[in-house]
Amino acid sequence: MNLDYMDSHDVLKKLSADLNRELKDAQRFFAAIEADERRWVEQGVDVDAAFAAKYYDSLDGTVDAAKTQLTSERLDVRGDPVKTAIFRGLLILGGLVAGFITLVACCIVAYRRYRAKPSNTAP
Repeated sequence: MNLDYMDSHDVLKKLSADLNRELKDAQRFFAAIEADERRWVEQGVDVDAAFAAKYYDSLDGTVDAAKTQLTSERLDVRGDPVKTAIFRGLLILGGLVAGFITLVACCIVAYRRYRAKPSNTAP
């Protein structure tokens, strides 16, 4: 049983459920706005003024709401980009060093075979 697959499968299921919940919340929110606007039009109220009074918050209230939402969201688990870049750089450097060592070893073996060959010249 592959535990990584199970973990990623569970994560995807949770993300899908979270997305579906967010979509339903958004649909309810927009349906409420639409109902409010229809009611305001029927009542002959200035729709823009009524909308602003009901849905626009002060900047402080908006910032506080955003901070509250951020504390409840998932943390970014992708890792530190600097450490990832250093790790990739070291992998590339290691590959280059291993390739160079292989090239030198092949040259040494070829040179030794060439030197060990009996000469074709007659005495």
